[in-house]
Amino acid sequence: MFLDFLQKLLFPWQCLGCGEFDAVLCPRCRQELEFLEMRSWASIRGENQLNMYSFFEYQEPSGLVRRLIKLVKYQSMASVGEFFSDLLLEKKRLFRKDQGFEGKLYYIPVPLHQRRYCERGFNQAELLANVFKKIWPGEVVTNLLTRVEYTTAQASLDREGRLENLRGKFKLNQEVLQKLDKNAKFILVDDVITTGSTMWAMVEELKKMGISKYLALSLARD
Repeated sequence: MFLDFLQKLLFPWQCLGCGEFDAVLCPRCRQELEFLEMRSWASIRGENQLNMYSFFEYQEPSGLVRRLIKLVKYQSMASVGEFFSDLLLEKKRLFRKDQGFEGKLYYIPVPLHQRRYCERGFNQAELLANVFKKIWPGEVVTNLLTRVEYTTAQASLDREGRLENLRGKFKLNQEVLQKLDKNAKFILVDDVITTGSTMWAMVEELKKMGISKYLALSLARD
């Protein structure tokens, strides 16, 4: 992005860990990031199960993951997205394809309400979906689900509040669905998974249309 280039030109990067120039994280601080083993954990709702995967713990000791995600989420730092892309591709050998990412894949970023999209100018989940598909090739579908009502930011709510905040807030686009293979696997993408409420709200819409293969993938879990 031109604005990202201009920002780096006028305000060169300083490593978020130690303050050195010209890197989002310098090689030494990169070593402090601890990858999870990419094993899934299951969220159960009645007879339904949703497997979730993440690359990092959001609350890891160095605090670097939190700071990086906030730059992606709130400051539209495309270069941070590129940093994660390079970092994950470096570690690609650690991520087994048989963990649920085989076959035809659709990446479905958690949608923002149009008002919030206008406030930020981008969707961080879409940016991350394009990063993840470099590890497990698939198609990013940005308009299958829309957020039909502006909601309170999830970060300020407890588990019950998150569930209530999202109930009935997503709508599936039938025209888009008709162009997709319903037997493919639908990968729901977000930056951070906390209670899983957002993912479950999206799953409810998918299940209404007979989609039965899905999982959740995020950069970090909290």
